Amino acid sequence: MYSSSCSRVKLGPEARQPLYRNKGKSCGYYMRIIFFFSSLIQSLIIVSLVLLLIYGQPEKSAEEERVKAKCQELVHNETALVKSNINQVVQNLLSEKDNTIRDRDNAIRDRDKVLRDRDVHLTEIRKLHGDKNLLEEKLTTYKRKCKEDFIQSLSGIQTVTTKFLNKIDNLFPHSLTFHLTCKSQKEQLETIKSNCTNLSRDVENKFQPYLDHVGEKMSEVQWRSSQLEVQNTDLTSKLQQCEDKYKTAVAKASMDLDEKQKLHDQQLTTLLKEKIEQDQQLAQKDTEIQALRQMLPSKAGPPNTAFLQTLPRQG
Repeated sequence: MYSSSCSRVKLGPEARQPLYRNKGKSCGYYMRIIFFFSSLIQSLIIVSLVLLLIYGQPEKSAEEERVKAKCQELVHNETALVKSNINQVVQNLLSEKDNTIRDRDNAIRDRDKVLRDRDVHLTEIRKLHGDKNLLEEKLTTYKRKCKEDFIQSLSGIQTVTTKFLNKIDNLFPHSLTFHLTCKSQKEQLETIKSNCTNLSRDVENKFQPYLDHVGEKMSEVQWRSSQLEVQNTDLTSKLQQCEDKYKTAVAKASMDLDEKQKLHDQQLTTLLKEKIEQDQQLAQKDTEIQALRQMLPSKAGPPNTAFLQTLPRQG
């Protein structure tokens, strides 16, 4: 009667998912072993109580006392053996759990190291591509500025001097219509023409080196301006990328935090439910033991306190 009722007691959640999976036998396998030995202890306790009810009458013979002592000794030895086996199984489980956690931590460290190395290489590749594009853009901008902005602006000095000389040459044929007969006037006009021609040549010869020097300086300024312009564009692009990455990282961190919080709440709820179930089972076991203790004095006289003290209690 009692043994059949105790065998139907649920000893723990059957569908509990382990946090870590070992390469060998799972944690649930060892938990079933522990629950099996716990059920065996309970069965032995019930059997010993039944034997006590049957053979615990006051008018016991010496043989019955000897049998009772042997039964108690057997129950005590079996209980000690089961406890020892359970302790050994628990120690093995803890050792395997530590090994699993250590292997998992090592694997996580190796994975993180590989990911860091990959990120470093990808960063270097992106940097090299960025430097290449930056240099190409600098060269393109420099060529454009030198050809379009600077070279065209300095090409007018020779045009101006050429037009000036043409006007001087064209001036004197028109002056011949006056039919100058004075020799001094003719010489004076030739002198003016010579002076104007020499002046134009001097302006071109002396001003052109200055323009060349200014051109070199302007080339340097334009090159620096091109660099700064390209750097500004590159930095603006990088700033935008950083802002996008920051927004993405913040959103991902928020999502991860929410998921971890939900997972933590679910695990906490599961643990609380399991604790409530175990407390209820423990209370039921205590109630059954108390009921058996109350039944002993009514049928077999005063209870054997020495025997009752050997009964293990869960919790």
